[in-house]
Amino acid sequence: MRLTTSLRAREWPTLFGYALFVAVLSAGYYYNLTFVQLGLIDLGTRLVGLSRYQVSLGMGALALVAFATALAAGTALDRYGWSRDLRAKLRILGGS
Repeated sequence: MRLTTSLRAREWPTLFGYALFVAVLSAGYYYNLTFVQLGLIDLGTRLVGLSRYQVSLGMGALALVAFATALAAGTALDRYGWSRDLRAKLRILGGS
């Protein structure tokens, strides 16, 4: 397994990349669970005055944009070899 090999070889940049990846996934899951799934429908219906259908349509559109962005970033990482460059991943993550 690559993680155990990196631990034994003390490859700190690789291990930092793993830790950062897990941290970003955890933060994304927490954000998605608390804000989007639990609060966005209430926000849209109660405060903005949209119907549940309109809010669901907007959430579906956001999901499609997220899907397209993930495909584009993954393709670029693979095609240009950026998947091996931590700085490139951080730039993509930061949107710059």
